[in-house]
Amino acid sequence: MQHDETLLLAVSDLHCGSTVGLTPPDFPLLDDGAWKLNKVQDWIWQQWSGFVSWAKTYADDRPLVLLLNGDLIEGVHHGTKEVVHADPGIHARMAVDCLLPLARIATRIYVVRGTGAHVGHSSEDSIARTLGAVSDGGIFAKHHWMFRVQDTVVSAKHHISTSSRRALRGTSLSINLEEERAECAAASYQMPDLLIRSHRHVYGHYSTEESQIVVTPAWQALTSYGWKVVPNAVPRIGGVMIDWNLSSAPVVVPWTRTPERNVV
Repeated sequence: MQHDETLLLAVSDLHCGSTVGLTPPDFPLLDDGAWKLNKVQDWIWQQWSGFVSWAKTYADDRPLVLLLNGDLIEGVHHGTKEVVHADPGIHARMAVDCLLPLARIATRIYVVRGTGAHVGHSSEDSIARTLGAVSDGGIFAKHHWMFRVQDTVVSAKHHISTSSRRALRGTSLSINLEEERAECAAASYQMPDLLIRSHRHVYGHYSTEESQIVVTPAWQALTSYGWKVVPNAVPRIGGVMIDWNLSSAPVVVPWTRTPERNVV
């Protein structure tokens, strides 16, 4: 099927339900009152509002594909206390409320399944159904989507290896790009032209003469676990617009914001 979209907006790792993740203000918790934003959540929400406004302005009524690339909720995992509610269903409701403004401007929506510890087995499928995402045989959220935008074959998965060393961040991008294309060639599959990954909460972009890989930033500050495993990291939140109108090849346009750091 031929589509006429020339924009792809990739967003991931909202971690809705986390006390340091994306959270709508004064969100009703059913019979438990409403959640009031803490300082970190308030800053993230302000940036999210700006991001949504930017995406709408950039699109300017052009057809747009929306890719939600996993970990849309925080979930209740590993005994964490850093959640706004013990019911992951509340987290899913938050994600839907956050994503509806973007879903309404999209002509196609794809939802990739994230990390099981966060999203469980079916939460992202339910979110995808609610948002009107594309399904494959009745399955609305998959570990791997391949789809076309113009003549570009896009391969979207959530996971990619991480590194605590800044100098090595690009290594896994090049490895993932070349390995997936080589495996596809060996299996006589269609090789992707553009890979999109997430999970590591760090924006990245790597390209060769004929293909590219993009890693999306996240919408979550460091958790207590993050402070243990990557204590030097500076999370930059945001998303990525990919534009087919700017060049003969898709052009990656990142939108990122960095939190202020006070010295006292």
